Amino acid sequence: MNELVKDIWLTNILEKESYRYQPDLNATDKADLSFLNNLRNDSFIYCKVPSNAVSLLDLLENNGFRVVDTNVVFEKKLAPNPVNSVENVRFAICEDEEAVVKIAENNFIYSRFHLDTKIADFKASQIKGEWVRNYFKKTRGDFLVVFQKNNELAGFCLLLDNKKNIVIDLICVDKKFHGCGIASDMIRFVEKKFLGYESLIVGTQVANIPSVRLYEKNGFKLQNSYYVLHRHTRQGDK
Repeated sequence: MNELVKDIWLTNILEKESYRYQPDLNATDKADLSFLNNLRNDSFIYCKVPSNAVSLLDLLENNGFRVVDTNVVFEKKLAPNPVNSVENVRFAICEDEEAVVKIAENNFIYSRFHLDTKIADFKASQIKGEWVRNYFKKTRGDFLVVFQKNNELAGFCLLLDNKKNIVIDLICVDKKFHGCGIASDMIRFVEKKFLGYESLIVGTQVANIPSVRLYEKNGFKLQNSYYVLHRHTRQGDK
């Protein structure tokens, strides 16, 4: 069933009406986009469709949507035996909030918001910062892991618990600590702490080659791929 849902959180950050569109994947040739005629000017819509849904992709692009990202999903089966202990990694505490938000604001460059040329970089950075801040507000995420090096936070990993798998919702390392293996250490920590789950799942952007290499190096296997599309309507557009 086609569904258009207002994203209040994103509306507040972008300061324009923002929506998530979920098309009916069982009827991709007959997707009803009539709702586009009823939207206010200066609106934003995003959606994600399987990369093999070519007819739906054509329909969306013919109606003002543009591909900003190809999202790839990786999965790693969690081994029954614990991995070796990992140093400097722990679960976050309340006092970590500002340091974690700062890392998120200053170190993402490949997110779909950063790749969208119609979204200012400072807005894209704000989205990522507020995204992880929502963990401390208890509105997003179930666990937050941080890496502390020499009394300084160097990275974080935000996790979602779907009762069967653990999903890496957001992972980031401060650029001055790149190349130190910090992301891999946080992943190993998660593997050790969540052995009762089936898999560890994560999505990233095709454009983010370092991230793809990170997951492949840590034993993740490619499972799915999706096109991520954005549609911007400005004041005066039809």
